[in-house]
This record gives sequence, C-alpha cells and structure tokens, in this order.
Amino acid sequence: HVALFDNHGRQVEEHDLAGLNHSEASRVRPQQKHIDNCNACQKEWGRDGASPVLPTRSTAAAMGSNDNPTVIDIDDPSEYDSSTTYTASLSIEGMSCGSCIGKITAGLEELPFVTKVNIDLLTNSGAVEFRGKINVDPILEKVSDLGYNATLVELVESRPKSTPTYTASLSIEGMSCGSCIGKITTGLEGLPFVATANIDLLTSSGSVEFRGEMRNLDLILALRRDCQRRFANQQRVSAMGYRATVVELVEPKSSLASQERVVDLQIDGMHCIRCPERVIKVLEELRSEKGVASSLSISRPPSFKDPRVQITYKPSLSEGLTIRCFISTIQSVDSAFSVYVYHPPTIEERSRRIQHQESRSILWRLVFAGIVAIPSLIIGVVYMALVPADNPTRIWFEEPMWAGNATRMEWALLILTTPVMFFGTDLFHRRAFKEIWAIWKPNSAVPMLRRFYRFGSMNMLISVGTMVAYVSSLAVLIMNATQKTERHDSMRMSSSYFDVITFLTFFILMGRYLEAYSKAKTGDAVAMLSKLRPNQALLVVSWANISKRIARPKPEMPLQC
Repeated sequence: HVALFDNHGRQVEEHDLAGLNHSEASRVRPQQKHIDNCNACQKEWGRDGASPVLPTRSTAAAMGSNDNPTVIDIDDPSEYDSSTTYTASLSIEGMSCGSCIGKITAGLEELPFVTKVNIDLLTNSGAVEFRGKINVDPILEKVSDLGYNATLVELVESRPKSTPTYTASLSIEGMSCGSCIGKITTGLEGLPFVATANIDLLTSSGSVEFRGEMRNLDLILALRRDCQRRFANQQRVSAMGYRATVVELVEPKSSLASQERVVDLQIDGMHCIRCPERVIKVLEELRSEKGVASSLSISRPPSFKDPRVQITYKPSLSEGLTIRCFISTIQSVDSAFSVYVYHPPTIEERSRRIQHQESRSILWRLVFAGIVAIPSLIIGVVYMALVPADNPTRIWFEEPMWAGNATRMEWALLILTTPVMFFGTDLFHRRAFKEIWAIWKPNSAVPMLRRFYRFGSMNMLISVGTMVAYVSSLAVLIMNATQKTERHDSMRMSSSYFDVITFLTFFILMGRYLEAYSKAKTGDAVAMLSKLRPNQALLVVSWANISKRIARPKPEMPLQC
C-alpha cells in the first residue's frame, strides 16, 4: 500500500498493489512509442519497463485533484420534485399477446404518479409518463412484479408544450370601405385565441394569426353552427356579412431555439491511465478559452475502463460548441485517439434482440418436443389404436413391468414425457408462476375478490392443462403399480395422458415459434426501412470560418500527460 503526499502534507494519491494480476498490469501499459515521448510515463514506468503502480481509485476519482475540476451535479433537485414530468422508454421482455399489454397497462396506471402508459407488443417496448424522477425504480419493480423483465432505455424530462401559432391567409369578399376593415379586425381580435388580424382593403385579403388547434380556423370562418353558440357576443367574418375563403394556412414549425443537448463520445485508443486526465484537461481548457463555462459541462468523465465522455452543452456555431469541435479537440490530445459519437442501442435494436432470443429459446424446445413426439406417437397412438390387438409388439407393450400392473407402454411414456413437461413447457410454468405470485404475494394491492375472478392468461392455461394431465397420469401409473391382481386383457388399455402432454406442447410451441418468427421478420422489415436513410453527410465549410483549433504537439517534442 503506497500513499503520496504533497509538500504541505496533504494526501494526493493512494496506491494498492494487492489484487492486481499480470494481465491487468500488462493491459494498462502504454505503447513503447508513447513512453519514449512522454516524460510523465517515463518517470512512472521507467525505461526498463518496471511493473507499474496503479491507483486503486478510479480514474474519474483521481481527476478530482485537478486545478479546475469538473462540477457534476449528483443530487439533482428535480429528482425529488413530484411536479416534474418524465417520460421513460422501457424494453419489456416476456410479452406474448394483447392480454400482456392490458395487464402491464392496468398495473402501471394503478401507481399514483403515473399519468400515461403506452405499451407496444410489436417492438417489446413501452413509454411511461410519470411525475418525479425518483419513481423510476418503482415502475421497473411493478413491471417485474407483473411477471415481465423491464429495462430502462431512456429517461427524458417532458418539457411543457408551447401553444402552436398558425397564420391563415384569407380572401374576403364584400368589403367596400375602411369601416369594413375596422369591423372585421375588431370582431376577430375579440376571439380569445386570435393574436393579430391584418385586413387589406386593396387586395380584399387578410392575415390572421391564431393560437391553439387548427379547428379554431373554423371558428374564425364561422363554418360550423355551434360557433355562434360558443361566442354569441363575438363577431366572425361570415356573421358580419362577409365571405371568407382560406388561401393559405402556415402551420407552426418546430422551434429551433438553442436547447441543452447531451452527447456521448467514445474514445478509442487510450493506452495509459493518464489519458482520461488529458481529455478532461483539454476540455476544461476549451471551456476557459471560449468563456462558455455555463454552456459546456462534463456530465460523466471518461475512465480507462470506460473510455466514454458525456458532454452537456448548448450548441453554438459562433462559439465553437459543436460535436465536430469536441471531436477535433479530443483527437488533438493524441494521434492514437479515435473519437466518434456513441449511439446506445435503440428500441428497435433491443426489440430485435429480444425477439431473436425468444425465437431461439422456443426453437430449442420445439425441436426437443418434436423428437420426443415421434416415439410417443408410435407407442401411444399407433400401437395402441391402429395396430391389431393380437400384434406381438402391442402385446409386449401391454405386459406389466417392474411393479404391479403398470405396463411397459406407461413406463415408456412417463420417461418420454417427463423431460418435455419440465423443459419444453418451462416457459409457460415460469410465466404462470410470476402471474400468480404478482396477485397473491404479501402486501399485494390487488383486491381479494378480484384475485378470484380476474386473473390468468394463455400461459397459465397451458401450464395448468399440462400439469393436470401429467399429475393425473402419474396418479394412474402409481395406482397400477401398486395393484397386485392380474388385469383382464380388455383392461390393459392405458388410461394415462402422457402422450397428450407431448403433442399439446409440440403444437403450442410450433404456434409460438411461428408467431415469434413473424414478429421478428416484421421488426427486421421496419429496421430495413430505417436503414434507407443516409447516416453520413459531406459537410462543406469555408476555411476562413473555421474557428482556431488547438494545435497538435509535434511528434519530436515530449508530451506532458
């Protein structure tokens, strides 16, 4: 254990060699070319390639000793503000039909802080609008209690929607003088949703700006009868004796106002433990150089194990606050760095992964059940129903074996069906158990009466059906095995349902696989459509307009990490 102190006796670093193996030490060793040009690494590693001394703290923690540390707001006040609305995008595994959608929707809507729920079966995803950032975990726990696996994909703070403003150009007939202009203008401005009204007598036209929905245009033109009822004391165009026709309607465009953005930059090529510090240092220099400390912050600093930096900024081309500027600034630190925008898996990609996993899981069980179904069909159907009673093979299968009057056929079907019961149908058993546990678990919020008349799904139906058939057949087998008296030939026909379990499981798994396969193909088709959009563009800029970049150090000059 090694501790480093400065001249004032304050501890600045702490090192621990315990728990380090050779692979970790060799993994963080810089390239020899970098060591030859880096004074700091030469002091730490030495020319002879001595073993390194690694800090036990993470690189992000070690960066706290910088002169200008990055300030990260860990305790966000809005996290505990119940009035702030958020929208969470969830990836949900285990949904199979519309009943699952209704169950999840009803369960989430029971939470007092949830305002809106939208579940999509095709993409295995959902969007939940709720109040209070701290309530994310209860939402995930609620979905898990319902028997499904939920993963948080994205959490976005819902900003209040601004009222859209439309501009309508009207052609007005019947105006004759300036009094008409004043009459129409006064009548339109009396409507609560009209912002401005400009009437031109010369061109017999007018321009009206109004807020709200497009149906307010009907109120302006008085095209509906109920307009005069709602605004009986107001004057519209047609009610004032003029005829108005809409020439053009300009819909509101999305606001391009500068908003805060968050971007994750992946940095490949980090070769020593000081590389994250160098990245943080050059970004801090960018903040101080541009004088944009309030418009640029580092939300998550990079580390050697996770070379990804998250930057929060307000885009400004004049101040150089663009993604291209960040990438070029980080790449100027070291020529070995390769920086690009990191895109987390989208809902479509997660959905496609879930669907493929589900298809593979069902396919393995379908193949196994199909293999077992062949001998079950031969033994339980062909020889017991289609082959004559005096057939030697049938007689051999109907003879008792091992104990009591239990026949060879019953023992064979038991051996064949048991793996199908616990492997082929385990998907249905697990989901049915989760559904029952969600209703009957301690402290469950489901009313007692509702637990008896509103529960279950297709998974529970299949699980209960196969379980009843297996248990009843096993009971019949045990009864026959305990009987000592010889059965009559006509009574040797088996009354078990072991073969039914295998056939039922096989056909249900076949239907489930076809359903999962079709859903996966539909998702792939949607993904192919999205790939038609270009993901690269050629940017042409004037060299004179490019802001001053940080000069790259010459290779022959030593680098100060």
